[in-house]
Amino acid sequence: MRRKAKIISCSLQKGGVGKTIFAVNIAAFLSTYRRSRYSRFRNRVLLVDIDTHSSATKYLGAYDDSRDSIFEVLMRKTSVKDAIQTFSYEFGRFGVCQIDLLPSNEILHHFEKQWSELSNPELRLKEALDKVAGDYEYIIIDCPPESDSLLTNAFNCTDYYILPVLPDANSFQELAPTISQIRNLPTSTNHGTILGCVINESSKRPIKVNDEVIDIKSLYSDILTVFDTSIPTSSFIDNSFAECIPIPFYHYGIHKCPRIFGAMRTLSKEVVARIDEKERVKYA
Repeated sequence: MRRKAKIISCSLQKGGVGKTIFAVNIAAFLSTYRRSRYSRFRNRVLLVDIDTHSSATKYLGAYDDSRDSIFEVLMRKTSVKDAIQTFSYEFGRFGVCQIDLLPSNEILHHFEKQWSELSNPELRLKEALDKVAGDYEYIIIDCPPESDSLLTNAFNCTDYYILPVLPDANSFQELAPTISQIRNLPTSTNHGTILGCVINESSKRPIKVNDEVIDIKSLYSDILTVFDTSIPTSSFIDNSFAECIPIPFYHYGIHKCPRIFGAMRTLSKEVVARIDEKERVKYA
């Protein structure tokens, strides 16, 4: 029997911290890896955009309010398989890689308004993803910054959490409410595991280092770990977004960007290693 996909949510209850950059590019790098050491097939990866800003959908150049989206899936007006779009990318001499996308658009705002009229509204995404989880090795969810019904839906089907943060005190302060919501989910029997937080240094805003930020990696060391690799400052992130091509395929197909490519690849390997370690413990 095929094991279900590992579902990873990229979340923090704060906007502008790099959730979409991380979600899209980790999904992209995971799609370049083979399913196992002996497999000739690459990972099947589904990227889920459950943010009303639709940034992940726009990153892949897929924004189209005339097509079915995650809203129709949550409202049970269409099946998740019918809403998914597939994108293929050349990966140099390594061949073609694919990312599936469950897109978002602005109509997703209406889900919150209709929440109280629905049956099991907090489990709509889980029920939808359960139907396709056997088709993928990984499902990556780009979460909204708001603590609302959409975030609850994402958390109720998550196996692993990654929390992107900026290297400043204000960003790190938002870890507490995010972790609290994960720990206090009202409906989920499995609250998932926090893999750690990843520091996004690519923000255009100036970083204010003062007495509040003495040692970022130890600031929250009592409750979670920080990934060894951070997301570096790079104009190629904006460029890849503008070209609607994630970093690994942008690097091989449009413009070499070895620094951000190397960092994101190393970070994705850290994610896989941490998940594999958790899985070994779980199934030991």
